[in-house]
Amino acid sequence: MNCAFPFCKSERIWRDGLCYDHWRLEDKGKSKVEAKKPAPIKKVSDKRKPLQKEYKKLVKEMLGANNKCEVRSPVCTGIAQGLNHREKRSERNLTERDNVERCCHNCNSYIESHTDWALANGHLKLKHKIS
Repeated sequence: MNCAFPFCKSERIWRDGLCYDHWRLEDKGKSKVEAKKPAPIKKVSDKRKPLQKEYKKLVKEMLGANNKCEVRSPVCTGIAQGLNHREKRSERNLTERDNVERCCHNCNSYIESHTDWALANGHLKLKHKIS
């Protein structure tokens, strides 16, 4: 006698006419009491929420006052859509005005891909010295 599951040729029947693998697939091996699902992971932690709120306020304030791109890379569009952090974003320097500058998306991408240019022009600061 073969397993009753379609196209299964196993002759080792476990229960209900199915082999062990297909018996488990049919949900017959699970208990009737469902295990509690874990709570979903939050997109933003409770600790980070106030900081994010403050950062959004800073972005709105800076772009509202003047929306001209300050980076002016060779691929610049001229209209700032966000902020560039000279030293990478961290809890310590996320909202520091000395660390941010208005930047268009093209310039932000250019800074990430042309680090030598960004370092030379002051649009990027490294934490560690390159030897």
